[in-house]
Amino acid sequence: MLPVPEAGLDHVLRAWVGRGQLVKVLNQLAAEELPRSWRPEDTALRADLMLFLDLVPLISRLPGSVRQWSDLLPAQSRRRQAVADAPSGATSWVDTRRRYGWPPSAFVNRHRDRVAHELLSSVLAWVGGEVLRLSRRASTIDDGVASGVSGQLDSLSAVFDVGLVSPGADEPRPSELAAVEREGAVWRRLVEVARRIRAASMPELAAELLLPVPELRPTLFQLGVLGELLLALQSAGASIVSTSPLSFVTGREQFHVSFGGRVWHLWMEAGGSWQRYGASSLYRSLTTALRAQTRPLAPDLMLILPGEAAFIIECKYSANADYVGRTGLAQTLLYMTDVGASMASTVEGVVVAPEGVVGGATVASTPAGRLGLASPSAGVERAVEFVVADSVV
Repeated sequence: MLPVPEAGLDHVLRAWVGRGQLVKVLNQLAAEELPRSWRPEDTALRADLMLFLDLVPLISRLPGSVRQWSDLLPAQSRRRQAVADAPSGATSWVDTRRRYGWPPSAFVNRHRDRVAHELLSSVLAWVGGEVLRLSRRASTIDDGVASGVSGQLDSLSAVFDVGLVSPGADEPRPSELAAVEREGAVWRRLVEVARRIRAASMPELAAELLLPVPELRPTLFQLGVLGELLLALQSAGASIVSTSPLSFVTGREQFHVSFGGRVWHLWMEAGGSWQRYGASSLYRSLTTALRAQTRPLAPDLMLILPGEAAFIIECKYSANADYVGRTGLAQTLLYMTDVGASMASTVEGVVVAPEGVVGGATVASTPAGRLGLASPSAGVERAVEFVVADSVV
């Protein structure tokens, strides 16, 4: 597989994507790249499949019978009081007299129940429920995915069926997991599963699981380039503030980049920029001749000082030279022409493709502005140079 800028991807996910939000971000950003048959739910299903595959080695070390789980759950006493019409050997006479007088109109009886250890059973219930849910969802894509751990899954299902644990347990806190792992080897293995499931909601770890999914790699590549750009701008001395979520890809820019006393707007999927700045789009005007409505132009990444300068980065995750070169350059030149006609007097653009697909960086002057072809690192470097130069002027 072609490389993705992993340092940039890790940065943008850790710093700018909220916990549990990666699937939403991918669905929004990848809308045009994914197959027509792809549903938003498919991204979440792929994430669950990859997480389940990651968990299989850990699940395989868990007990394969409900009897083993039963033996592992130590009983604890729980005291309770009940009001009865008649006394018994469990009657508390002190409580009875205090509450119901003498002679009493009712009797307070004390009972002691033997129940499974509450914390252990709660953690088992949460992990078991999550593992079974992931197994069911993963099996909708690959019906043989759980064959190697069928015994362990059956035993987890059985702990609910026989009433050993109850569904609906809350996600355990880290302190609770730390307490459970002190209960022995099997519980340590269960805690490993719990921690991996909890960690998967962190965007950088979710991305790690989704990287092997070919349909999603172009968007992860784009996020990686964005991360490289943010890191490079910060290294150059820029101050960056998030203005809207990355999943909000229409309507306004996602970042404000302050450098040299000027504030640049950084867009990811800049289709809403014409409306945002009250600009007329040549492309939209030309395509009114079509009977069907077209989507607006949407540069992958755009840094803009509205009315003054703009730098466009188009990300092409492919080893196909015609797609990267012919399609990418033509597309970017169209973006530059339209942006230059209505939003910025100075425009530059670059097409970036994975390291190894592009050798050295090239650049040429066009009527719309300078246009280049480069690796992610070289393209980002040129974008920062552009911002620095225009901020000094």
